[in-house]
Amino acid sequence: IRNCDWSSDVCSSDLPIWLVGYIVRPNLWETDDGSPHLFRTLVMLEAQSRYLGFPRWVPDFFLGYGYPVFNYYASMTYGVVSVMARLGIPIYSGFEILGVLSVVGGALGVCQCVRAFWPVSSGRLGALAGVAGGLTYVAAPYPFVTNLYVRGDLPEAICLALLPWFILAIHMAFHDWSPAPRKIGLITGTIGALLLLTHSLSAVMAAGCAIVW
Repeated sequence: IRNCDWSSDVCSSDLPIWLVGYIVRPNLWETDDGSPHLFRTLVMLEAQSRYLGFPRWVPDFFLGYGYPVFNYYASMTYGVVSVMARLGIPIYSGFEILGVLSVVGGALGVCQCVRAFWPVSSGRLGALAGVAGGLTYVAAPYPFVTNLYVRGDLPEAICLALLPWFILAIHMAFHDWSPAPRKIGLITGTIGALLLLTHSLSAVMAAGCAIVW
């Protein structure tokens, strides 16, 4: 691509093929951020096979000296994928499944937020607005395009999928739209805990968004 003359017709015709190949490439998670997540899941699975409990110390990192990576990095994603691996789903496929679920969950969350924040009298118009909001969120450069296809950062993508649901739960709790405020409080706390256990920096960002909202 770097040595290509962009003014030529050949390069112009090959560009869409290159983009499609990049999107559906088989090494989706083999990036600067994606590979460490795969390795962390693998070592968590290996450590859990040696002893029962949460593996705070990983003996295979840092040239065999070990490293307490799970003391400092949120490990919910690795735990879920390791459970899927024990059920017979390969680690790579587990990452792909969670990636798809994060995109779908984020789109549905924004769709519900749009319909809740800006209610309209027409149900069809509200549905169209929600679908437009969800598609815009999915197509935005950072949440899933950058985090999944460019960086391979699955934990952050999952948190960005949980973010609209977290904001929606807080919105409903403060506006008291629900007949069961304790239930809404429990849902809000659960989503907040999932954010914190999945990606700490995204949890801080979510807390800031909640305060501003």
